Amino acid sequence: MIYVNNNGLLSFSQPIAEMEPLSFSSYGEDLIAPLWTDLDDFGFGIVYYQEYTSGNVLTRATEDIKSYYPGLSFNANWVFVATWDFVQIWDENGFYQHAAPIISFQVVLISDGSHSFILMNYGDISTFGREAEAGYGTIGSTHYFVIPGSNDLYHVSNLKYTSNVHVQGRWAFSANQGLVQFAETFYPVGLAAGDTQTIITDDIYLSVALSRPFVYFGRTYHLIYVNNNGLLSFSQPIPEMDPSYGGEDLIAPLWSDLDDFGLIALNYQEYTSGDVLTRATQDINQYYPGLNFNATWVFVATWDLVNTWDTNVLLHHSAPSVSVQVVLISNGSHSFILMNYGDIAPQFYSVKAGYDTVGSLRYFVIPGSNDWNLAQNLKNTSNVHVPGRWAFMAYTENVVGLQMTVTSYLDLIDAGNLAVVLEQIKHELVIRGLSSDVQLSARRVKKNP
Repeated sequence: MIYVNNNGLLSFSQPIAEMEPLSFSSYGEDLIAPLWTDLDDFGFGIVYYQEYTSGNVLTRATEDIKSYYPGLSFNANWVFVATWDFVQIWDENGFYQHAAPIISFQVVLISDGSHSFILMNYGDISTFGREAEAGYGTIGSTHYFVIPGSNDLYHVSNLKYTSNVHVQGRWAFSANQGLVQFAETFYPVGLAAGDTQTIITDDIYLSVALSRPFVYFGRTYHLIYVNNNGLLSFSQPIPEMDPSYGGEDLIAPLWSDLDDFGLIALNYQEYTSGDVLTRATQDINQYYPGLNFNATWVFVATWDLVNTWDTNVLLHHSAPSVSVQVVLISNGSHSFILMNYGDIAPQFYSVKAGYDTVGSLRYFVIPGSNDWNLAQNLKNTSNVHVPGRWAFMAYTENVVGLQMTVTSYLDLIDAGNLAVVLEQIKHELVIRGLSSDVQLSARRVKKNP
């Protein structure tokens, strides 16, 4: 059962008559409040609701959830919509014409039977001089959230311009513990995906014994250290926050003093079968055609940070966030690295993304990643034409071969032919780690007799 209260509140165990919103962090009951306030003193209003189990509303809800939570195999089979529509007037005709200051908002509950989601939609929110709050709470306040500004009389009217899913006037929340929104490039993340997850606030590393060895540029490792500073290391944990350290086998999707940013969720998982291996196989064969590659092992580590110390804000990315992921892929002999980037909120520490090897015989720094002003754009960059993803080979192959046939010297100096040759060379370099933004040119050199 759901109680649709006239005070802008959904409750489940009982109706709730309080018109002044109580703190979600201390109320301790399951409730959903798109806008909890003393609405009936505002003027004339109507509360609408409807339950859907088929039709276009379910289709729309499915599309919305898949858009906001990519990678989730979701198909809505139940939707409940409640809408509060009030005007600051006691005239019914004035209400239907919205001929006075208005308060209009809506809550949408969406489920497929196992996963549940909440959408809060906002229209006009007139200033009304009463205490208000928007968000949700749970029994014992184990989970709760307050939409920023909703409990501020001077900013609550801005709700129709705010969002956590880049849709003005809409906030989306998962009602499933451990399900967080990530970029489409990310492999599955979080408790719902089966990850081992550790929430940290200070210097820490996780030591992960591998079920199968990982070969990194010819050296074999049975252990990976997932460091809180955005770094994977193999021979030892590396606590250094300044990414000037080098000369060792390292993989750094985003190496920086991340623990000073706020709260961090470290997630990792090792795969030896299933859909993730299928996806990894498809990705590598797309980026490195001709290898006939078949992944037998995948390791995924994800760093998810928010600029806050509130775990509920972390759960929904409702504050500036930094989300990066590294995917190690192997078939036992050939190894690859994928680095996936979501939002990169500004920071003020040294930073670097890329990889290094013993003696720095092989290393690569993603262009712009060592400058915070440019690192924020990582989710839009790539070397494999997939925004937010960089791919690298992690096995020894030093020679880039290019075979072509020319019939005469004139073929080489012809502008059209030369452009084709340069494009082929660029392609071979990019799939081995060079930035796709690189521009190649050739010049004619005369040898003096």
